[in-house]
Amino acid sequence: MAQIFLDTYAIFELIKGNLRYKEYQKEFRYLTTVFNLTELYYNLRRIGQTKDRSKDYFFKFSEFRITITPEILIDAGEFKLQHKKKKLSYADCIGYIAAKRMGVAFLTGDEAFEKMDNVIFVK
Repeated sequence: MAQIFLDTYAIFELIKGNLRYKEYQKEFRYLTTVFNLTELYYNLRRIGQTKDRSKDYFFKFSEFRITITPEILIDAGEFKLQHKKKKLSYADCIGYIAAKRMGVAFLTGDEAFEKMDNVIFVK
């Protein structure tokens, strides 16, 4: 089964049932980070989801979380610095670097990543 990394944007689109993400709902083993899960929880609460519903999504997707090494964090800091004009979140930078190191595609709809290597961009 192919693996794919879900950034927070992609997780939201899967939750919303975005039809453009339908092909990524099957035959992929998802990967994400605890940082993306934190962003997910926060943004769900910010848009008015209940604590319980937000926790449900957090725990549903937490089964896909990967371990983040200090080396990934350092490389993510360098990546964020190199792309500081794009104002990327730390979660996105960490996830992108983790996906790249693992050799899996980074699924997102974030326009800041649209032209980058190793990205599947789906609006």
